[in-house]
Amino acid sequence: MLQLLLVRLCAMMRMQDGSTPLILAASQGLQLVVELLVDKGATVGIKDKAGKTAFDWAQRNGHSAVADYLKRFAGTTASSVSSTRKSALIRLKSVFKRS
Repeated sequence: MLQLLLVRLCAMMRMQDGSTPLILAASQGLQLVVELLVDKGATVGIKDKAGKTAFDWAQRNGHSAVADYLKRFAGTTASSVSSTRKSALIRLKSVFKRS
């Protein structure tokens, strides 16, 4: 339960430069983290103080898979995310179990 609360809080946070956890994850190409944040309610279209979105940063840094994913969800909310795909949280947990 605490883990879910922390994920939801991260989905809504903003840094002083206007970036969000979604922007940071997208700029680093962290696909599973991006999916998790979108799934938990992060707004895809938020811009940082430079006027760039998570999509812009992913594209700029060469993370085309992340950019393609974000483009699909631009202008949507977490409720629009397909319920047929495996939960990003479960997928992320499986990555940590392998380590």
